[in-house]
Amino acid sequence: MPDSELMSLPDRTVEVAVRGRGRPLIVLEAGCTCDFSAWAPVFADLAQRSETFAYSRPGYGRSTLVATPRDVTTEARELRQLLRAIGRGPPYLLVGHSLGGLIVQAFAAAHPEEVAGLVLVDPTPLDLIERMHRDLPEALDAFYDAWAVAVGVARLEFEHLRPPGGGRFSGEPYGGPVIVLGAWMLEDLGFKSVRRYHRLHRIPRTVARYAKAELRKVACGHYIQCQRPLAVIDAVDEVLARARTPLFDEE
Repeated sequence: MPDSELMSLPDRTVEVAVRGRGRPLIVLEAGCTCDFSAWAPVFADLAQRSETFAYSRPGYGRSTLVATPRDVTTEARELRQLLRAIGRGPPYLLVGHSLGGLIVQAFAAAHPEEVAGLVLVDPTPLDLIERMHRDLPEALDAFYDAWAVAVGVARLEFEHLRPPGGGRFSGEPYGGPVIVLGAWMLEDLGFKSVRRYHRLHRIPRTVARYAKAELRKVACGHYIQCQRPLAVIDAVDEVLARARTPLFDEE
C-alpha cells in the first residue's frame, strides 16, 4: 500500500489512501478486523484504472474510534460523509470484502443514484447469523468460538450482526451492475458444514437480491483480494466498462 494520510473530521481522524485519476471513484471497503492495508494486493493496479480510495474504519489502523454504533447502516453513512469531506463526490464504484460487502450494499440501497456499480468480494449476507440459527444450529457453537477472540471495534461490529435484525439495512436492492465474487474453497473457515452452507446458501442469496448481479466462483479462501487478486481486478474492470459514459471520458 502507499503511505496513508490522516484526515481530520469534526468528530474523528481517519486514515486514508487516495491514488490515481479518473471517474468513477473506486472505493474500497475492508472486512471486519481489517484496516485499509487489506487491499494492498490490488490497490496499485486499480489506481491505474481510475482514482482509487481506501481507508480504515473508526477503530482500525490509525483511525480514531467513535461513539456511534458499529452497525452497517451507520458505517455506510460515515463513509459517505467522509467522501464528501475530502472532496470526492459521486459516482462511486463500491468494492467491499466480507463485512465491507454489507456496508457498500447499505450505501447503495440508501443512495443508488450515487453508485456506478458494486463488486462484492465474498460478502457477508445481511442476515448471516439469523439464518444460521434457523438453518445450521449445529455449527453455531463453533462459529461463536471462532469470534470469541475478537476484541475492540471488531467485536462491536460482530455484535451488530447478531439477531434480531443483525446486519440488516433499509432501502431497495441496488439496480445497477453487480459482480459477486464467491470463495469456493474456504479452508480458512475451519469446519465443513459452514463451508458447505457458504457455497449453497450464503453467496447465492446475496446474488439473488440483485436483478443485474453476476456470480463468479473463485477457487480460493475468504481473502480473494490476497489469494486471487486478478479476480478482483477483472471484476472491477468489467464494472468500470459498464459504468463509464462519455461524461467520464471527457473529464
